[in-house]
Amino acid sequence: MLKRHMTGDADLIKQINLMLVMNIIREHGPISRVDIAKISRLNKATVSSMVEELMVKQYAIEVGEVKSKRGRRPTLVNFNPDAGCVIGIELNVGFMTVILVNLNAAVYREKTYSITTNEKEIIEQLYAAIDEIRSEAPESPLGIIGIGIGAVGIVNHKSGTMVSAPNAGLRDVPLKRLVESYTGIRTFVDNDCNTSVIGESAFGAGKGRNQQILLSVTNRGIGIGILIDGKVFRGQDGYAGEMGHMTINMEGPRCNCGNRGCWELYASPQALRRNFMKTTGAEALPSVDEIIALADQGDHAAITALAEVGEYLGVGLANVVNTFNPEIIIIRGAMANADKWILNPIRRSLSERCYFYHSTRIEIVPSRFGKLAASIGAACDVIYHLFYSYEQKL
Repeated sequence: MLKRHMTGDADLIKQINLMLVMNIIREHGPISRVDIAKISRLNKATVSSMVEELMVKQYAIEVGEVKSKRGRRPTLVNFNPDAGCVIGIELNVGFMTVILVNLNAAVYREKTYSITTNEKEIIEQLYAAIDEIRSEAPESPLGIIGIGIGAVGIVNHKSGTMVSAPNAGLRDVPLKRLVESYTGIRTFVDNDCNTSVIGESAFGAGKGRNQQILLSVTNRGIGIGILIDGKVFRGQDGYAGEMGHMTINMEGPRCNCGNRGCWELYASPQALRRNFMKTTGAEALPSVDEIIALADQGDHAAITALAEVGEYLGVGLANVVNTFNPEIIIIRGAMANADKWILNPIRRSLSERCYFYHSTRIEIVPSRFGKLAASIGAACDVIYHLFYSYEQKL
């Protein structure tokens, strides 16, 4: 028993050291073995052994030598992002985006599909889309290492179940189990706002920031992804972030959720379009992009409608900022393209309603990944588990 226990400990220590060396190479490469030893504080023999193992598994490659005035020139090693692929999927109301990325989340393939609101048909469409993108995957040493899904609605991340997405026609769907059973590939499922903040923190606008809010403002409403101390905050059951249904007007109109005066009734794309139509008397419902284009051309009604929505976005964000005190707020969705017109109203609302706003610095920026934020983030969830979870061995 004692011998078996010690072997287990040795295996765990080796896995920890291997991940440590791997992540130093990912973050600092190209880098010499000597510098890896300095950063990791592991001895040179251990580092050499770890690097050789990573090279055998093709996670790392040698890329040249360092110029040196004396002695043998150290050989540099670098991360090999093309060692494997990941499938990232955004499953939303009426559409599904499927991408194939390398281990640095660089996109190889991308395709968006229209989908129904019938559960059985959606699952069949999902399987077909996965099959199609798997057939297009380039050859790599590790192949497809995982599938990440960012899904609309309330998602239980631990079980990978879509608990409730009524507008999408999905309820209590064990998506993780279904996809893993069909593909044989490890799968992670999370809410699309959570996957978006994962992607932005790993490779996007929030890289290097530990306290982040991802504000998603799309046609389906408002939601947020929350990153605290570098980790996604999901709450007890994984349902945190449904702040589009936070009350900002107790006497406001009835929301589809049953509440009154919800934030998204005042600050969503639908609210923008309603405000514009009310001001102009337009008969046809314009798109958000059309209103932004009119504002860029100097149209007063479009500028006024965008400013009003920006003010209300700031009202809700003041509650978010007072609660979480983030370093950065990243805006995802159609409204992100209107940053020229909404950022100043947002900041004005924050200044009036967030009591510590003037004594802190909060950056507000659009998503780096735009329409692919949720799918790239879903892929990054897989990448994170590969390189930072001891449950999965390299």
